Amino acid sequence: KREGTKLEIPLSKMAFNFCDPENTNPLGKVLTNQRMNQSLKVIGKRIGSSINLTFHKARHTFASQFLESGGSLEVLQNLLGHKSIVETFVYVHIGKERKTREMKQYCEIFI
Repeated sequence: KREGTKLEIPLSKMAFNFCDPENTNPLGKVLTNQRMNQSLKVIGKRIGSSINLTFHKARHTFASQFLESGGSLEVLQNLLGHKSIVETFVYVHIGKERKTREMKQYCEIFI
């Protein structure tokens, strides 16, 4: 773990709209994982989700979607704050659509 290490993560315009740049903590109060998970549990109940939402699952979802959208493993490693690429591989879940798309791209080389 890299506790205390500062990570720079570029924000999308939509994410930036949730920030308060005039505040000394522009992202608001930092929550512990436990408090975040409690909040996610409440949100899950409100939206009728059958999935037990957790911060850790959100990291996995982000990682998978980042790679599915064309992001590189090296950038993902940096965004997640991992020292080792091996740590990042734990977050890699490759969906059927990506496998199909990339195999199609590979096969097109020979056509």
